[in-house]
Amino acid sequence: MTNSYKYEFVRNSFYDFLQDERDRIIEELFNYCSDLNDLARPIEIGEDKNKGKTGKLQKVSIIDCQDVIDRNVLSDNNLKKGIERIWRINLEKEVKGSEGFKTSAKTTEIALLILKKRRSSKYTLYVILIELKTQLTIKEFTESRRKKDKDEKAGQLRAIAEKFRCSINRMCMLLTLNNHKNPTRGFANDDISIEFKGVIFYNTSSIDESKIEKNSDDEKMYRILQRENNLLTLKTILDRKDKMEIRFFRNKNTKLESMSIEFQEILEQLNII
Repeated sequence: MTNSYKYEFVRNSFYDFLQDERDRIIEELFNYCSDLNDLARPIEIGEDKNKGKTGKLQKVSIIDCQDVIDRNVLSDNNLKKGIERIWRINLEKEVKGSEGFKTSAKTTEIALLILKKRRSSKYTLYVILIELKTQLTIKEFTESRRKKDKDEKAGQLRAIAEKFRCSINRMCMLLTLNNHKNPTRGFANDDISIEFKGVIFYNTSSIDESKIEKNSDDEKMYRILQRENNLLTLKTILDRKDKMEIRFFRNKNTKLESMSIEFQEILEQLNII
């Protein structure tokens, strides 16, 4: 006799599997409704392929997170708005024993999810996709290379845009697993909007503007890098012309292997607080 499973059991089993301590795909960092608060220490994002390589961006530390929480969290005297929960999704983390579900293909390093209450029963879930790059470059995208080059080989800016697109699609799948409409979760009657945003941390840029193909993702990303624009249009499963806000942050540290940035600066630049 074959096994028979309830839909809720399948969904919850997969979600529990992703939260398994051994793999740490989904980590809850802060929950206003409980005593969970793991933000006294920095949020660290690593680039494993650069580990031990001199001059390569290996780690970004997002610091002073607790200060942001103290100023923007919900309180007993201000229950109408504020940050309520924060999660970290390790998109590039290998999932052991999960053949058929690969997380690292064309995704950003992590996604940082911030649930913010706007007013009674109105929430925004900010999904911040975070990518690390040592150097921003492009390669001239000639017609002879067009047929054989994949997006990731055509230039890093184009590849980052593709990573954002794939990460949005991946996050949509993960978000549908979240059983937030269950009355025991406390969100059954709430209105939750989702906004995707992108962040790129990098050391240096050596881009020759004359080599950028017109109307390409390279050009769109370059305009954002130059702060001429802050919106990237992508074709995702949500919309053929989906728009997400993006910010580049350059490493100001003299030690190029690591970078530190205040949580406040990121959230302000992305218009979250």
